[in-house]
Amino acid sequence: MISSKTENRNPSFSPDQGPLFENSGCSVFIRQLALNEPVTGGNKVFKLKYNLIKARGEGKKKLLTFGGTYSNHIAATALAGKREGFETYGVIRGEAASARNNTLTRAVADGMHLIFVSREDYRKKNDPEFLKTILTNYDEFYIIPEGGANAEGVKGCLEILNEDDSKYDHIVVSCGTGTTAAGIIMSMKPYQQLTGISILRDGGSIESEIKKWIDEFKPSQRLPLWEINHDYDFGGYAKKNNELENYCTKFEKQTGIKIEPIYTGKMFWGIEKLIEKGYFKPSSKILAIHTGGLQYFGE
Repeated sequence: MISSKTENRNPSFSPDQGPLFENSGCSVFIRQLALNEPVTGGNKVFKLKYNLIKARGEGKKKLLTFGGTYSNHIAATALAGKREGFETYGVIRGEAASARNNTLTRAVADGMHLIFVSREDYRKKNDPEFLKTILTNYDEFYIIPEGGANAEGVKGCLEILNEDDSKYDHIVVSCGTGTTAAGIIMSMKPYQQLTGISILRDGGSIESEIKKWIDEFKPSQRLPLWEINHDYDFGGYAKKNNELENYCTKFEKQTGIKIEPIYTGKMFWGIEKLIEKGYFKPSSKILAIHTGGLQYFGE
């Protein structure tokens, strides 16, 4: 069972909680970025921050973004757009029948217009000519890439860690686009290490994206060690089984912290398995970034 401990840090977020797994020789502390805001909180508040500032600066009143049927980014953009006075549109990979799930039902309730496309067409999401075929007045939109994966998203994720986090040896985070991991890597101390747990079957694209952002933001700076682990994706994005779902339920009962099987469940599963394999050095202090996903529960 974990206990809470108060630390001198940004009061917008919860104090780190922990430690877990002390009997392994390691200590895992959890930072819940979305404790008080299940939809727009988590890493999404960081990814959207500078995108919304830029959209307003360009005089745009419509936001267009992309995601799967369980996308935290879709739900967050819909609510953030509603609060900030933007009209929102989401290009969704999948069938309209999936709109019955919590994520898309929430997005629609927050005013987002959903545009469902096939998986084949979804691959064209970065092609302006394709977008012009499904949108009226394309030039009126401010476009936010899937998962907030652009320079503005990375800039926001540079603000996730603070100086107090220098006490941790290792940072662990779940990875989809790699945007959050890239921002964290570039704000870590040289002696720290990051492990990203991939939540999708991506074939190495996460690493490529992270390297791209590092080359753009800090090409000559010495950075900490980092790697992406692909062993705990459970078959791909939004793929899960009974064992993973039971793990998430058990984790909440033991810790009081909700995790879901799309992102954070896979991350904590991965952390536990890596500890069992001796991946982390003995006596390591590990910070697990709970990126949110609480909108999954329909709260």
